[in-house]
Amino acid sequence: MATVEVVFSSATVESSLRSDCWREMTRPVFDIGVPDENHVGVIEGELSSRSSGELLIGRTSFSAQSFVRSRQKIQTTGLDGYVIQLLVEGSMRGNVGDNCVQVRCGDIYILDLGRVCENHTSAGARLTMMIERGRLERIAGKADLHGMIFRREQPINRLLTDFLTELWNVSLGLSHNDSVLVVDVVGRFIKGGLSASVPLLSQEREIVLDTLRSNILRFIDAHLAEPELSVESIIRRFCISRAALYRTFEHYGGVAMVIRERRLSGAHELLSQAGAQSISQIAYKYGFTSQSQFFKAFRRQFGVSPSDAMSVESSTIVAPNIGGLVTHFSGAAHLAS
Repeated sequence: MATVEVVFSSATVESSLRSDCWREMTRPVFDIGVPDENHVGVIEGELSSRSSGELLIGRTSFSAQSFVRSRQKIQTTGLDGYVIQLLVEGSMRGNVGDNCVQVRCGDIYILDLGRVCENHTSAGARLTMMIERGRLERIAGKADLHGMIFRREQPINRLLTDFLTELWNVSLGLSHNDSVLVVDVVGRFIKGGLSASVPLLSQEREIVLDTLRSNILRFIDAHLAEPELSVESIIRRFCISRAALYRTFEHYGGVAMVIRERRLSGAHELLSQAGAQSISQIAYKYGFTSQSQFFKAFRRQFGVSPSDAMSVESSTIVAPNIGGLVTHFSGAAHLAS
């Protein structure tokens, strides 16, 4: 697949339309607003994106603004992946899930597009990569990367910054196979950076745990819709003790939490599809023994009920995947030209 490049600048349209054009360009990912209630003026931005199928990489620059990914936005977009951003210029503050964050120029942070965020940024620039969720989590060996920050002082940040910068320089010439390799490399960089936030183990034990964790995540993803998937089935499949399984996922809320969150994500995706099965059928398919149990878990995870998620017609879904996002960028840029 040839690399697809889209270039857009709000400066190419008349001043009165610039804010609306920039909002439309970014609509599948964020709702863009003024940086604060006292702001007067136009919200502007420039975007250059390149995609060769496996990943999307882009450069953006913009005026001061807020960007929000709400429960409703998550419902009405099919994007399910991670955004990795390097702050080339400017700074950012806000809320990522339940955490307040302050990100400086030179820092790298990660957002999960399946989770809420509300952030305010100064005028600045970003180098951004978007990667499919399951692929990155399997490589990194971690089930929740939302809100991770690699500070500019960390060696892993410097390595990843150099890699992302050079990747952008050569991205027009990437083949599909190159893109697959790039995702693998970035995932391994992130995996290496996790050691800064978790207790260090002996090198041998860490390698064993990382390998085991990655294999278990692959097993979970392959058997999500099977009622038999459980802590016990994983113990039997991998011939490990309950204590060893706990240690493998203790920093991620436990393996039962990982199974539940992945099942809920699968149910959410299925509910939004045209001609979806009934809520009770979907709940049963993803291992929930009662509809009330499913309703409570679903609302806790996504902030809406399963029936609310089902009411969103598939025709309203914006950018169902990376390819769809590139199509949206291209269409929005064409309309603005």
